[in-house]
Amino acid sequence: MDWQDKAIAATRGTQLGAAIECALDRGRAKLPRFEGKAIVTSDGYLQCDFVDNRGEGHHSAFIGLVSELSNNVEGLAKHLKLNPADHSALTAEIAAWIGTDYRV
Repeated sequence: MDWQDKAIAATRGTQLGAAIECALDRGRAKLPRFEGKAIVTSDGYLQCDFVDNRGEGHHSAFIGLVSELSNNVEGLAKHLKLNPADHSALTAEIAAWIGTDYRV
């Protein structure tokens, strides 16, 4: 099992798991799910388009602080005991998921 599968399995059913699936472009048929790129607001909050359990879309749904996402990703990497290359790959995928960062 590669790091992507481990990360998805370990976070299944959580907000972090939905973010990881979106960042890795997996789970497109699942509901609920995030879609597209996330943004970081000027005050450090993360938002992303979201499709709820009924299939209804929500533009720029609130996720939480980007610092919390970062902490959760670091905690996941530690929990999964990822090697440095896989840890870097996970971090890079999450960073690439953020399309726009409006912080100064």
